Amino acid sequence: MRGFPALWQDPAPDELYRMKKLWPNCVPLAKTIAITNGPDTTCIWVNTYGKARVFGTTLGHANKTVEDSAYLDLVTRGLLWACGKLDDDGKPTAGYGKEPAPGK
Repeated sequence: MRGFPALWQDPAPDELYRMKKLWPNCVPLAKTIAITNGPDTTCIWVNTYGKARVFGTTLGHANKTVEDSAYLDLVTRGLLWACGKLDDDGKPTAGYGKEPAPGK
């Protein structure tokens, strides 16, 4: 979550699913802040299943959400982490980050 805003508001009206159960190896990374009378709930997490790494989020049901640079960075780094391609500083390992355009 390094570099992700400490408080991020989804830029669009969006569905938000409540996590009723967190599995034993689940590590919650972010939670919602309930604006109704419902409880706050985990919305971004990582988990391990055997040797597999799992990244999950309940965010991302509206076009404005998935167009947002913070959301795109979150999903990109979550995928890189799950594939073992993210270093301890939260940066892509060599060959998996932004590469300069040819000739630049």
